[in-house]
Amino acid sequence: MTLAAGCPRCTSPVTEKNHEWVCPDHGTVTPLWRPDTAGYEDFADHLNRCAALPSFLPWPITPGWAITDFGCVATPGKDARAAFVSCAGPTDLDGVVEVTVISEEPGVGLGARCAGWPAPTRARTSATGCRTRR
Repeated sequence: MTLAAGCPRCTSPVTEKNHEWVCPDHGTVTPLWRPDTAGYEDFADHLNRCAALPSFLPWPITPGWAITDFGCVATPGKDARAAFVSCAGPTDLDGVVEVTVISEEPGVGLGARCAGWPAPTRARTSATGCRTRR
């Protein structure tokens, strides 16, 4: 199984047009690559696609815990802009819980999506690349 491309800001699928990935709701985006089901081969593909960007997870993984989902926001052939890994397992106090850890560049929108917040809008930037107020 391979990783499938989707929008990092919503659940819409993306299509590739002229070497750009387009979401019907957010326009041109860097695609989120994730599997249908979490598996060893797919996680290895995820780590290769993320390259230098960390995919944080608790280690050592406690018995009964498993990696349940993961994804990487990256354009093929370029550095990753965001990654996430979800783990689930039993705890003494709360029963079964799930933990999702996200690492991303500002403005990608993956963290906002996972938190249930609206997708970020494009901020106006100065010549130095810093955000400015209007």
